[in-house]
Amino acid sequence: MGDTVAIIPARGGSKGIPRKNIADLCGKPLIAWSILQARAARGVDSVWVTSDSAEILDVAVSHGANPIQRPAEISGDEASSESAWLHALDTIETGGTRVDLAIGMQATSPIREPSDLDRALAQFERERLDSLLTCCEVEDFFIWRYGPDGQPVGVNHDYKNRARRQNIEKRYLENGSFYLF
Repeated sequence: MGDTVAIIPARGGSKGIPRKNIADLCGKPLIAWSILQARAARGVDSVWVTSDSAEILDVAVSHGANPIQRPAEISGDEASSESAWLHALDTIETGGTRVDLAIGMQATSPIREPSDLDRALAQFERERLDSLLTCCEVEDFFIWRYGPDGQPVGVNHDYKNRARRQNIEKRYLENGSFYLF
């Protein structure tokens, strides 16, 4: 039987908020919250941080994570979390750890508890899922977008036949907190 590993990608080259992954958030570097949550979850065997930044990896190690140096070709502005997770899985398994389940965590979505991870792991096993992601319910508001002609178009309603907001079908937004796969 293999391990359950948490993998946290943390790119060093953020342009929107420079050094965001190690910026202070309530007395800790942002990434530390995710590391500590994963370490505290009962179902997680090891925690890994993948980054192109030595500074981020140093912070990760100081908070109990294993470091993975991410190559430049999957570290640019358009690099996906998926490419980082796949590279990390390959690196972890090449190092001799058999992985049965991965938890992909976003450092920039730290509002979670270790119990959230444990409940998700239990649901994953109980329901024999092949993947699981975290979502939040979108409030029952009318949502608009601009159509091809530049005019507003209702996304979750017909503006010509508006239902009461309480009757709008519930929608869910992928919130990026974590993914099981």
